[in-house]
Amino acid sequence: MKKSNIQAILWVLFSSALFLSGCGGGTGAETIGSVTLTSITVTPTTPSIVQGSTQQFTATGTYSDNSTDDVTSNATWTSTNTSRATVTSAGLATGTGVGTSTIGASLGGKTNSTQLTVTAVAVAPTITSQPANKSVTVGQTATFNVIATGTAPLSYQWRKGGTNVGTNSASYTTPATALGDNGASYSVVVSNATGSVTSNAATLTVTASSSSSYVADYRVATDAALRAIPDSHINTARTTLHVAYFHTSHGTHVSYGAFGLPGFKTGDDTKFGITHNTVADATKLDFHDFDANGSPYPDLSQADLGSWATWMNQVRSYLDNPANAAINVMMWSWCDIAGHSVPDYLSSMQTLIDEYGPGGSKIGSGGGQRINPVTFIFMTGHANAGANTGTGNPRDQATLITDYCNTHSYYCIDYYSIDTHAM
Repeated sequence: MKKSNIQAILWVLFSSALFLSGCGGGTGAETIGSVTLTSITVTPTTPSIVQGSTQQFTATGTYSDNSTDDVTSNATWTSTNTSRATVTSAGLATGTGVGTSTIGASLGGKTNSTQLTVTAVAVAPTITSQPANKSVTVGQTATFNVIATGTAPLSYQWRKGGTNVGTNSASYTTPATALGDNGASYSVVVSNATGSVTSNAATLTVTASSSSSYVADYRVATDAALRAIPDSHINTARTTLHVAYFHTSHGTHVSYGAFGLPGFKTGDDTKFGITHNTVADATKLDFHDFDANGSPYPDLSQADLGSWATWMNQVRSYLDNPANAAINVMMWSWCDIAGHSVPDYLSSMQTLIDEYGPGGSKIGSGGGQRINPVTFIFMTGHANAGANTGTGNPRDQATLITDYCNTHSYYCIDYYSIDTHAM
């Protein structure tokens, strides 16, 4: 072989060796010449995606000379939970289910990984159970509820009409209701990061009493019920009612309450002004309080111990007195109702109603008659600790009286009910 040919072959071999040993930068190889791969870093770190979307991961190799290179396409990619996420050979992950999976890359014995979180697709709120209409009596509260679905967290804003009320809750309880709340509408706006929805309006119905229109029990013995009385009714009471109340110490709660009310809250001295055995005042309720001053009987318990006939004559004497001609409301209380004759009480009251009540035999302009008819207020007795039930005891006695009043549409202060619930 000619010397020139040998030189050409050696030159080609030498050039090829130089090329193979000197090139290779930017190829993503685990070895570049004498430089070796020392670690891999997977980015981004701990990303979160919505189910059905994708996330591109990058694998960056660091070499022994501190250089770096993108080795994404050369690395082997894995997902530890393919029910949550899959990953392609190019590092592209897809969220397949809600949860987490570890996405890893390996090359030349070097590995690195990061956690991928897959979240549910955000869903706007939907109301599955609307607030329902509510009916309560004065002084009671009403609770409205809503059930909604959608991506958490859900927030709630209740409204009374157009005014925001309540706190961030799926239920709303009103304050103690008044008659002025009757007919009010309540709705709720449910919202999340995706959207909001407004419920149907629920209507609140408020009535005066759940027992009857005639018996005043513990359910109307509330400040809320008191405040619900229209001013027009109070004004009418000032100018038309003249009350006489006979009692002993066990009946003082009624009169003491009436006398204390003007000082209860600001403005009550005007709203609930009351006289105390004085000349009638058109700006106040006319109230004549006979605290143990009845003769011969100061209360109903004494009348039962004595004679109901004598008690009725005592009432007649008082009402027939021209000085008491204006009196048109009369109340008598018990000292202790236990063991007393409620039937005799009821029949005696009925006799007086037949005489002095509206249309009674003693109402008119003739001799021995009075012009103003009288409304008689029945009363039950106070409770006795440990001895309220059974025939002749306060609860059973109270039932006899309230049943009679409901049947005949007579007014009654259910002292027993109030005493057992509010005192």
